[in-house]
Amino acid sequence: MANDRREFLKVLGGLTAVAAGGGGCDAASAATGAPPAAASSGTVAAQQTTTTSNHFLLELEGTPVGYIDSVSGGGVVGRVVTERGPARKKHLAGLRYEDITFSCGADVGAPLDGWIQDALAGPATRSGAIVLLDFQFAARERLEFTNAVIRTFTLPACDGASKDAGQMTLVIAPETTRWVKGDGSKADLRDQRNLQWKVSSYSVQIDGLEQALNRVVRVEALTFQAPAEGRERHEHDEDEHEHRRPVGGLEVPDLVITVIQADADPVLAWEQDFLIGGNDGDDKERTGTLTYLDPTLSKPIVTVGFRHLGLFRMEASPRDASTDAVATLVFSMYCEAVDLTLPT
Repeated sequence: MANDRREFLKVLGGLTAVAAGGGGCDAASAATGAPPAAASSGTVAAQQTTTTSNHFLLELEGTPVGYIDSVSGGGVVGRVVTERGPARKKHLAGLRYEDITFSCGADVGAPLDGWIQDALAGPATRSGAIVLLDFQFAARERLEFTNAVIRTFTLPACDGASKDAGQMTLVIAPETTRWVKGDGSKADLRDQRNLQWKVSSYSVQIDGLEQALNRVVRVEALTFQAPAEGRERHEHDEDEHEHRRPVGGLEVPDLVITVIQADADPVLAWEQDFLIGGNDGDDKERTGTLTYLDPTLSKPIVTVGFRHLGLFRMEASPRDASTDAVATLVFSMYCEAVDLTLPT
């Protein structure tokens, strides 16, 4: 039995003690298999997994959802307590399960879309697994999680000069995690669409600001974040906020847009009336839409509808006297609610 467990841990990469815990995997590059760094004084004991895999599959409530591009986290971390006294004896006092972070395209499917939509309305839990597949799409390992809630959901920044592919990123907070050996079964997701998505392909519309949005330079990333419950800080927590259990629905982020200053007269007029003049009632707030498009700019991939947008900041982009860059303005708006449309 002991030999079987040792062989299993070889597959998973072993158990090590690290400060942060939680290994990572990336579909673009396999793990190197280099030995982990030794734990330093005052760290926590963690289970770290280093794996080699070619594909990652998200599974929710026992149903394969779709392929994802990268995954990290999910480690088990013990809390190390150092006793007072000359011996400075140390022992464990409880444990926690680290967040799991994964990135994917917009074509992961209805179960994930449903989870995100539920999380926008309130706390929504799911159990599932990240399945690590080999070159033949056979299951080698499974990172299983229970009763996870979405801590953050991020849509990428839009930038006309970027060549990056679009990805959604989710951070989930599980109640428990465990690594188990895969059963060798093969994934069959032939129906999953391969949606091409570039962050340079997008459109923005806000009522009354059409002229200013003719040449949008950039839209900042949208990160929807759940508020976290309070708890006492532990002496070995590097960031106590990260380890609090999320409560409540995902909060709507600000919408931050950079435009050409020569086009910005409508935004400046709104600033004068709404922000400076104080005419900031509901009837002066705006509605708008951000659409992530396919490379042909003809088909929507992801659509975010904004309700009750209010301008709260206007500033010029940083400038350098040694360059002849086009002058731009950055304006920030709060938003009360969104309507999110993902491919299903």
